[in-house]
This record gives sequence, C-alpha cells and structure tokens, in this order.
Amino acid sequence: MKNYKHVIFKRKQYRKLVAPLNIDVEYIYLLSDWFRNEKYKDVLNYIIDMGCDYYFEYLPLKEIGTSSSTDKCKEQGLKYSSWI
Repeated sequence: MKNYKHVIFKRKQYRKLVAPLNIDVEYIYLLSDWFRNEKYKDVLNYIIDMGCDYYFEYLPLKEIGTSSSTDKCKEQGLKYSSWI
C-alpha cells in the first residue's frame, strides 16, 4: 500500500484519457484479511478519503457492473462449487 499519491494521479490521467468514451474510472482495492488488523485502519481511511472503495478477499462483481453464479451464491450465504 505504498505510493498513495500515485492513485490520485493515475485516476486523473485515466479519467482524462477515457472521458471522450464516457467511461468512468474508479479504483477498487482488493485486500487480504491482513488489512483487517486495527493497525491498518489509517490505510483503510486513506483509501476512502481518496474516493476509492476496498473489499477483503472477494470482489463482488456487481461492483464492476457484472455478476456471476459465485456472487449470487455468496449473497445468499451458499457455498459455490466450480463443478456446478
């Protein structure tokens, strides 16, 4: 989680680059459970302050405009099997 300032710069540059295409650029952090530790609270707060979102271990695909069977199962509290 270094180089926080680069997030702001990159997001601005990507937004400028794709603006003519009407594409919205967002940063979403997918973090391990390691970051649930209280000592990383400042990191999580910084991510929010920068206008970004974060998730632990799993990214709900609906957050990026799509969904999957895995998402539907997790939302319902079911286990997903790749054999289905």
